[in-house]
Amino acid sequence: MENKQRRTLKMAEKLVVSMMAGRDASHDAAHAFKVRDLSLSRAREEGLERHS
Repeated sequence: MENKQRRTLKMAEKLVVSMMAGRDASHDAAHAFKVRDLSLSRAREEGLERHS
């Protein structure tokens, strides 16, 4: 991943944390990141690739 994409990803993650602050643990930022990570893992298992 190139630097511009990494910076964009970090900014998006900060936005998620900011926007989801104060929510209960079932739907907070940590939950959103777990769902993202699980989805990416499943996509790799299925042979799907990310396209830039």
